Amino acid sequence: MLIGLLIGIPPLQFPILILMLRFVESLSHANTTLSFGKIGDRLLVSPRFHRTHHGILAAGQKSCNYGAVFPLWDIIFQTADFARTPTPTGDPTAPEAMATGTYLAQQWSGIAHTVRALRG
Repeated sequence: MLIGLLIGIPPLQFPILILMLRFVESLSHANTTLSFGKIGDRLLVSPRFHRTHHGILAAGQKSCNYGAVFPLWDIIFQTADFARTPTPTGDPTAPEAMATGTYLAQQWSGIAHTVRALRG
């Protein structure tokens, strides 16, 4: 808040600013492949960026978040690999149940995928 006041944001606009930031954070966790485009994904964390960042394609990679709304820190610390952003169809090697299965089928598929990964 102190930084906001120093750059000139009036105190009465803080609730609106916080509401907008929380909306973008919530949107990034939506179960969708919505993307803001090549430039937009570098300005705001989109659901597609977030899913790629923490999804199956990030397994074994740096998968930590530095930015919840703005991916700037992920770009600076190179925890965001925009070249690996999947196509809207997703990861072709992932089990089908992960994409189209019921909740229980997705959970079972995830457990089986984890066990296979641990066994090598």
